[in-house]
Amino acid sequence: MPTGARPRGTKVIGWIGWAGADAIGRILLLTLSTAVLSRLLEPRDFGVTALALTVVAVLSVFVGAPFEEALAQRRGLRRGHLEAALAASWLAGLILLLLTIPGGMALGAFYDAPELGLLLPAASLAMFFSGHTDIATALARRRRRFNDVAYASLMGHVIGVSLSLAIAFAGAGVWALIGVRLFVMIARALLLQARLGALIRPRWSTARLKELGRFAGFSFLERLADNLTYLAFNNVVGAAYGVTTLGYVNMAMRLIEPIRGAIVATAHNLSFSFFARPGATPGLVAARTAYLIAPVFVGLAAVTPALLPLVAGPGWDSAGEIAVCLALGG
Repeated sequence: MPTGARPRGTKVIGWIGWAGADAIGRILLLTLSTAVLSRLLEPRDFGVTALALTVVAVLSVFVGAPFEEALAQRRGLRRGHLEAALAASWLAGLILLLLTIPGGMALGAFYDAPELGLLLPAASLAMFFSGHTDIATALARRRRRFNDVAYASLMGHVIGVSLSLAIAFAGAGVWALIGVRLFVMIARALLLQARLGALIRPRWSTARLKELGRFAGFSFLERLADNLTYLAFNNVVGAAYGVTTLGYVNMAMRLIEPIRGAIVATAHNLSFSFFARPGATPGLVAARTAYLIAPVFVGLAAVTPALLPLVAGPGWDSAGEIAVCLALGG
């Protein structure tokens, strides 16, 4: 072994340690922001921002999702691929940002929430940094710099949550909810870029984009379908029951989704390591995974009626009932 080289097992343990710190840290930070913001803002504020942020989540798929997997798994990657991907990402982001201006006004008129005319374009600024992060993450994955990805994610949340809470205490109200996502994306992109030490500049190349196109299409459709589910769900709830009720749903999701996301990501990675083994039985692996996961969500559903009032404070009783259903659905 070369001098200074770390054993592979040590590297894997380090990756797991940073991934765990990132997951736990994000859950604690997001829970902290929810606990503070729920006491400063009204359920309607959470409902209005949920509408804006789910639209941005779908639009962000068009900006970054087509490129991350294509760049990470391409056999031969050149700097031109990264530059072309960033150029296409920013161009798509600019077009979509312009569309959010009339889109925000239309959405605000439909839900009688005129503030969406400003909130949606402002939240959409996160798309540029989301796409940049996806491209930088692809490069980090190729270099096996997983610790840097986890570090950027964790510290990005520390910075983003801190700034959004400062805005809330300054009396900006609903803008703090928009700021959580926006500031996290900005900080995460800049931190990951700095950790990698590779400056990626946008440079258009149709030829390079065509080389990424085939795999990018499959990845794009998968993530688009996932985010469209949340968009459709929020709009059905908002249209049928009103923006205030959507705020209660958003609060319930803020309690359940970070935990569900961390468990799903961990289970995915652990299960995949078993699937990759010769002779693996997928049904058995899935059954054992479900056997471990099910008690977590049943237990979460059991404690949620007591847990949510501690996190969200008084006035959120309806959100507790919704959280129980979401936990059982997990």
